[in-house]
Amino acid sequence: TSESRREFRDPKVNYFDGKYYMVTSDSDGTGTGMICLRESDDLIHWSNMQYILSDKEFGPVIECPDFYKEGDKYILTFSLSVGKPYRVITLVGSFDGTSFTAEKRFDTESGPDYYAPQSFEDGRRRISFGWITPSSDTELRSNKTTGALTVAREVTYKDGILRHYPIDGYKNLLMKSDPHVIVEENTIKLFDGKRIVSERHYPKIESVDILRDLNIIEVFINKGEYTSTFWYSE
Repeated sequence: TSESRREFRDPKVNYFDGKYYMVTSDSDGTGTGMICLRESDDLIHWSNMQYILSDKEFGPVIECPDFYKEGDKYILTFSLSVGKPYRVITLVGSFDGTSFTAEKRFDTESGPDYYAPQSFEDGRRRISFGWITPSSDTELRSNKTTGALTVAREVTYKDGILRHYPIDGYKNLLMKSDPHVIVEENTIKLFDGKRIVSERHYPKIESVDILRDLNIIEVFINKGEYTSTFWYSE
């Protein structure tokens, strides 16, 4: 449909199981976002499009998909720009070469200023970067910047837990506390210097690691089981 072509975007290619797989964003034209899948042996000739995700729960547009294999599981990550804050969702499941079946869902990143992560392999691990977009500060977003990237995060899936944690080169920069991060039992509040921009309760907080850069803070809870990223303007 014309609506589908208008929303067609964000191609991403990964190699696994002996083939190249490309996912793209799409829409059915009636308010349901979709993720399309194609496969190739040579990166030139591609199979016909098929849909591996279509759900009205995720709104009219699903953006920036990433689809890869981790161990014996398959991971599908995508971003949603409907409402605030923006959301990133990860589904872990099985894939038979045609159909993806989700078995677990993770809303790992609570933002509020994190979007559109993409990953790659460096030969021994999977590394992800996310876009830090200051959605919580309209003036900052419109007048001063279009955002930045997170530090490189290693993605692991083990014992049913998905983690995103800084690669080794950043670990000496991690701190245990910061005035912008308020930890109260199993709740974390993010303070941008003017107001609380996010408050989230977690099942259990065992550890908190904080990486602070100029106007950016990345918070890693339980070694990356949960993460929060935000942009402050003070």
